[in-house]
Amino acid sequence: VYNAESFLVDCIDSVLSQTWLNVEVILVNDGSTDGSGQICTKYHDSNINVRYFNQNNGGVTSARRRGVSKAKGEWITFLDADDTLPSDSIEKMMVVSEGTDIVIGCVDEKSNKYDKWDIESCRHQIIRGGILPPAVWGKLYRKVLFDDEKVFDIPRKIVKGEDLLMNIRLLFTTEKNPAFVEGSTYNYRRNPISASHSFKHSVEYEAYFDTYRIKAIPTDELGKYMGDVISNRLNGLRGCAWSDPKGLNRENAYLAQLMEDIKKYNYHLSLSDRLLLNVKSAIVLSDR
Repeated sequence: VYNAESFLVDCIDSVLSQTWLNVEVILVNDGSTDGSGQICTKYHDSNINVRYFNQNNGGVTSARRRGVSKAKGEWITFLDADDTLPSDSIEKMMVVSEGTDIVIGCVDEKSNKYDKWDIESCRHQIIRGGILPPAVWGKLYRKVLFDDEKVFDIPRKIVKGEDLLMNIRLLFTTEKNPAFVEGSTYNYRRNPISASHSFKHSVEYEAYFDTYRIKAIPTDELGKYMGDVISNRLNGLRGCAWSDPKGLNRENAYLAQLMEDIKKYNYHLSLSDRLLLNVKSAIVLSDR
């Protein structure tokens, strides 16, 4: 919870009205300066299954770490304070949770568009930035997966893509195939003042993020996923082409490493990839 007083009541009420009744609600107030703390206190005082923790502002990963550390349940699901859950969200996910460690639901959709991928396919998809949602919300995770150093070791400087990093790490902590849910498990509300919507792309940020993307993949398996890493690097640079086209300079160390890896791993460049890597202006075509 961070400065979410306009959305917070709807958010918490959507959890308390779940058809699955055995739910522990953990509210982590990450240094809000508005009335969010008072709202959290009210729910904590009036609901036996609501627990409230207040902390100095540390960012989303810090707040999630705090919440998971305090959780008593076997399963964890995340909810941002400006979003809500459909009333049967947790029940839908719990029903298919036997025999797996991760349940993947849908966001604002009536049916799941994803194939019933095995764990290996999910790893490829999440690293590549494919159609598997990179967000940690709308999913269910067995709590034993959350090793503090392996999952939450994400610096606060990572302000876009922290969910992707967390999912990469979590998908490598289990060998069990995920379960998939038919029907929506999350109501995402677009908040124009959130950090993700005010983010400005830059090659420097992409290079910094890439170091943690590489670290999230086990060293002995990295070669298997480098094609996916390269694809995601290229996708990140597309945003840079609009906001920071001068940064797409072949003399840049990050781009030089990218070109080297493209050759090393025999990555096939599409026409839009070739245009991107030779961009001279902020106009970039895309055939993806």
